[in-house]
Amino acid sequence: MLTEYRQNWDRYWSNIHDYSEVFWNVPHLQGVKLDFERFQPFLKDSNLPLIDFGCGDGTQTQFFTQHFQKVIGLEISKAAIELARQQAQNARLSIDYYVLDNLEKVRQIHERFGDANIYMRGVLHQIQHQERSTVAEQLKILLGDRGTMYIVELSSQAHDLLQQKVQNQEIPIGLAKVLESKIEPGAVSLKDFHSLFPLSDFSFLRSGETFITTNAKSNNESIKLPAEYVIVRRLQHS
Repeated sequence: MLTEYRQNWDRYWSNIHDYSEVFWNVPHLQGVKLDFERFQPFLKDSNLPLIDFGCGDGTQTQFFTQHFQKVIGLEISKAAIELARQQAQNARLSIDYYVLDNLEKVRQIHERFGDANIYMRGVLHQIQHQERSTVAEQLKILLGDRGTMYIVELSSQAHDLLQQKVQNQEIPIGLAKVLESKIEPGAVSLKDFHSLFPLSDFSFLRSGETFITTNAKSNNESIKLPAEYVIVRRLQHS
């Protein structure tokens, strides 16, 4: 399961030689810091580890070392993890990185570190609908009973915007690298979130519209893609 997805991402990350080539890599002030300001007030336990799920090359992950004692980056691509480890080493930051091969690896990580807070930026939208439940199951295990999770994903508006750029042959270089690796940006709605994390088991603490900033420019301004975010926690049943 997710084998083709992993192969596509390994192909992509193997062809990345500098973090600036990555479409969604932006300075922390334009990316993860904005998300964290929204996320932080809802943390039930900030002493838990922070997991950056789908960490890519670790550019955004590094920000969390300022706010959490233990930071963990998880990725499906071995090539991405190698880049992330090198970046952390160069920055002299202590971050644990793991390749997610299967559900057993997820369980082992949870056994080692316990419940965790989770940050996920732009992962689900490019996974086919029938395979998203696999990722949701991994997240539920890692979250446990005490963790709080922040997810931000491209919305249908972003999907339409990217499709228009493709049709008009106005594809930014960073996006072209993604498409060349047979990775297709999709969309996630609030309804999709509710389906993956049922209200019978999860509390949606906050949700809303936002954007994911990219490092591509249009009229000398960064392209911002419309997105949906949710902050969720497992319900405590008596």
